[in-house]
Amino acid sequence: MDITEVLRLLDTDRALSGTPSPTGDVVRSFTPDRLDCTLMLCRSAADAIDDVIHREKSLADDGGYNLEWKTYGHDSPPDLRQRLAAAGFEAEPVEKFMVLPLTDETVARFDVAGHDVRRVQTLDDFLATCDDPERDRQWFEQELDQNPNSMSIYVAYVDANPVAGARLAYNGRTDFAGLYGGKTLPAFRNQGHYIALVGARVREAYERGIAYVFIDALPTSEPIVSKRGFVAVTNTQPFVWGRKL
Repeated sequence: MDITEVLRLLDTDRALSGTPSPTGDVVRSFTPDRLDCTLMLCRSAADAIDDVIHREKSLADDGGYNLEWKTYGHDSPPDLRQRLAAAGFEAEPVEKFMVLPLTDETVARFDVAGHDVRRVQTLDDFLATCDDPERDRQWFEQELDQNPNSMSIYVAYVDANPVAGARLAYNGRTDFAGLYGGKTLPAFRNQGHYIALVGARVREAYERGIAYVFIDALPTSEPIVSKRGFVAVTNTQPFVWGRKL
């Protein structure tokens, strides 16, 4: 796997995951209620980054929204995270950005046998696995209305009851797709539902002709996916201004 190429694809995906600012130096993604904003990508020159950080804080304060600046290990300048922390942003846990090249061999490593995993067309069962279903409903309904082909939603069931949910997100290209979520209700954890959801989404991405899937992995999920071929190519860490998202 060409790590340089994967990072290039990652940055392309980040650029397509939000709306560029009028100045073009950052890409932002707002929730439908505009109470939360994620800064997906910053293209600012190193000598201007402190001004950009100050501007984004001021915009968030004036706009009354919470800001999450999502950083990656290869972002410039190299001390971006230290600058965000010095500016008062709160650091969230570091996650590994892990990538799986999709081939017959890698897809075959994910066996969903014994699990009832379905791609769903309505949101109710999926939202039953979320922490804040009513707020999440607004975001998902708007996203599916505006970009109906941007994601696939999966739910794992036990005795016909939804117990875990996750989504597969596309950026309109055939080279990269993201695995997001993987939330399992507490009573059903450690029963293989997480990896079954990964397997179902990996298979769909492969059937769509996607070259790579990626995942932001916490220490709890990293060993689960790494033993099935996911490779860490960088890390990602959110920095939050305002209340935690």
